[in-house]
Amino acid sequence: ARQLPARLIRHRSGPSTLRACNDMSFFSRCSSTTTSTSTRKNPKGTASCTTSRIRSRPSSTTSNMLPLISATAAPKPNRNILPLDLVESARIKLALPFIGNSAYLALASGFLMTDMLTLRCALVCGYSGLVAFHLLHPRPLRIPLKWSAFFIAVNAGAACFLIADQYGGSLTDEEEYLYNEHFPMLTKGQFQQLMSLSTTQTMVDGTKLTVEGEHCEKIFFMKRGHSKLYVRNNHFANIDEGSFVNDVAFARHDGAEAYGTVVTDGDTVEVIVWDFEALREYLMSRPDMDRNMRFCFTQHLVKGLMQQREAAHLKHLKTGEEDWTLGGTAIVSVGADDEED
Repeated sequence: ARQLPARLIRHRSGPSTLRACNDMSFFSRCSSTTTSTSTRKNPKGTASCTTSRIRSRPSSTTSNMLPLISATAAPKPNRNILPLDLVESARIKLALPFIGNSAYLALASGFLMTDMLTLRCALVCGYSGLVAFHLLHPRPLRIPLKWSAFFIAVNAGAACFLIADQYGGSLTDEEEYLYNEHFPMLTKGQFQQLMSLSTTQTMVDGTKLTVEGEHCEKIFFMKRGHSKLYVRNNHFANIDEGSFVNDVAFARHDGAEAYGTVVTDGDTVEVIVWDFEALREYLMSRPDMDRNMRFCFTQHLVKGLMQQREAAHLKHLKTGEEDWTLGGTAIVSVGADDEED
């Protein structure tokens, strides 16, 4: 340390290190030169004292402090992520409070959102602002920066799933008509997912879809044509286009039996078929779609009951027979003449 030029030490380490080096230089000089007094006899037999200066090695204390001095003199590494010219510019420093407050305002607005897609988008914007806020500091906090980036990835992925669920892809003209007429309670994405689980089949006249008192693992939708419902071997009602078959058993989740025998009527009966287990498993992992499907089943069930009630009323006006009601819905027993028709 004593051999380093003073201006070099001042340039690399600053005033504090220079003082430490000067003190160590003085300490080294003091420890390297010692005075020894020896007594020896001269030829005449008288004792005389001789004082001599001898050189000694530097003490161990000096040697141990040299690495400390060199470590103090080493410059600290920069912790900035972006270039210092950018993060230390005047415009960035003026924009930092605006970026930080805007980011936290976006996160706070997420607590007021009721739509999940809007909530996810607000969270992505808020955490993106926090990432920018941390990056634009000369010494950014690494832990909040990494977690904010992780939250961006999580919410962006969830937003992509919601967009696919709500909007989906393009529909054909036939699918567009089917969706608008019979499945408007579902989103287009959910409708496409529902159709991907189904198969379309063309049934010949007289094909039994369900049998009364027997469990059926299929749910049907009358896409084209109609069928007849028989209860206790009597014609009970007609199932027209746009109606579900065996949806009540599907909704019960207890292995329920079919409440009647459904037979196709006509040569152009086209039905959409779903498997019970596959559809249930799919809906269990998608609560929103499951809720919308339940609403869909309920709406079609009410529609079917209203059609039966209207048919019973018309039958009453035509034949003059008295109808009987069950649960507020008018139902007419069909005689032999109607079966021949």
